Amino acid sequence: MSAADERLLRPRRAGLAAVTRALRGDELPAEAWESFATAGLIPDDWLQHPARRYQWEAPTGGRIAYFPPTVEFATYLAADMRDAQTAEAVAREAFPDLAATGAILWRLVPENILGSTRSMLSAGFRSGSMRAVEALVDTGFYVDPMASNALVFLMAR
Repeated sequence: MSAADERLLRPRRAGLAAVTRALRGDELPAEAWESFATAGLIPDDWLQHPARRYQWEAPTGGRIAYFPPTVEFATYLAADMRDAQTAEAVAREAFPDLAATGAILWRLVPENILGSTRSMLSAGFRSGSMRAVEALVDTGFYVDPMASNALVFLMAR
């Protein structure tokens, strides 16, 4: 297994303890996201950024919102905020055509397809059919290679 394979869609969750302490336990997703901003765990511009959206997929369908659509999603992303910010900066440089759209979508990859998503990306990197950006892989996130109209960041639970 290469270093890229070891980090691919495997976030560090360095801030998980602080993020968990900021939760009251009864919040709705938007309230949790606001609590994280109030506690200084996420930048204020991640609260209602006009071009940033969040997508959660479930067996009953997906949701896209201006904030992570579940407390779990909000918690995981806030716990990796430094790497998420780095991922956005690296991706803007590495994928200028997608960055030019101005649209950003963070997508939580469902657990039932996470393994196949990692395998598809790894195989694409090895074959050269997909571009491996090591600095992006190292963040624990990656840009969806199928995206054509936005920087779509894949993240794992």
